[in-house]
Amino acid sequence: MKGVRILLIDNHELVRRGVRSMLEQEKDMEIVGECPSAEEAIFQMVRIHPDIALMDTQLPGMNWIEAISNLKKSRPVPVLMSSSWLSLRIIGPRLWKLEQPAISLKI
Repeated sequence: MKGVRILLIDNHELVRRGVRSMLEQEKDMEIVGECPSAEEAIFQMVRIHPDIALMDTQLPGMNWIEAISNLKKSRPVPVLMSSSWLSLRIIGPRLWKLEQPAISLKI
């Protein structure tokens, strides 16, 4: 058993490959799927049953706020956001009314 089952959601294949390469080195993590869009991720959530989703904030189609809402409706799992252009330290506290962000990722 690998442990945490992760769904990668990013429209850049190179980024998905890099993240997959890093996370596959961890013994307690398993990449169970990759999606280039939120729409594809919503479909895949029900099919592959990940424990967590790692999603880029810049995806084609729906914006990331809509994407999180729809992902949670399809399968209620934690969604970690990643961004190459904006730190979640800026948007996290305002969006969820937190004093400190729960997590800040930069990939």
